[in-house]
Amino acid sequence: VGQAQIEFGMQRRPGRIAPKSHQSDFIFFQESVPGSWGNVIDAGTGPQSLTWLASCPVGTITAVTANESSVKSTLAQAGDYLDPKLDKVLAGQWQDPQFLKDQHFDVVVADWLLGSVEFFAPHFQVGLTRRLGKLVRPGGWLLFSGREPDDLKANNTVGARLLLEIDALRDAATTLGQRHPYREVPQWWVEEELGLQGFDIRNRSTFPLELGHDYLYSQLGWAGDEIKHIRDERLRTALEERHQALHRHAEQTKSEWQTQSVGTVYALVAKLSRSATSS
Repeated sequence: VGQAQIEFGMQRRPGRIAPKSHQSDFIFFQESVPGSWGNVIDAGTGPQSLTWLASCPVGTITAVTANESSVKSTLAQAGDYLDPKLDKVLAGQWQDPQFLKDQHFDVVVADWLLGSVEFFAPHFQVGLTRRLGKLVRPGGWLLFSGREPDDLKANNTVGARLLLEIDALRDAATTLGQRHPYREVPQWWVEEELGLQGFDIRNRSTFPLELGHDYLYSQLGWAGDEIKHIRDERLRTALEERHQALHRHAEQTKSEWQTQSVGTVYALVAKLSRSATSS
């Protein structure tokens, strides 16, 4: 942090010192981009990524989330780690061409952001990737992480089968509630799109998605929330019964799935040429 303060002529004064993250992709990013990070934007922020960024050698942090309620909840959990004079958390929509127009950053972070696009801004995957690219100043960095889409044939373990069933229930309920389900995007697609924008992938890595207690039950809770949006009472009741059955199965098999991994998380470190022109 001291190096960033010297280079940018500013003294960061957070309310509290942020703890170091033990998340694999965050550690990978820090090891891949040494030195001062300068002005950073977290393009799809949340308490976890914002707390991590506050522990990095940044000059300033701009964090973006979808709405004001998310701004409040994020600040409630991570706001103490920010410097109120240098950092800000904004509500905004990337599909709005005027939002943060003509602003550029030394480091752009997109942590598990692309998978949520279909829910909040359907069919905007290409548009979001290009918006993110335009935020990066020439010579700057784009740090990108995501989850590989579910492999529907990867059902050889209790955990893999259980998560596939939960994801299928959630997506079905989301669609029946007349909303768009999340849609994860594979690593190859992201690399191809960034290459078209003039980015050079300087480093890449993958990590197993561990099926821990908090993650699995958060997915179950999410499925339950989506079921509530179904208007047809008999259909909603049927899916609630399925949700309860999956919850019972998760309880009965917990000793097995808690030790298993069920997918892949990828992380990309991309650099924009210094001769590139942002527009």
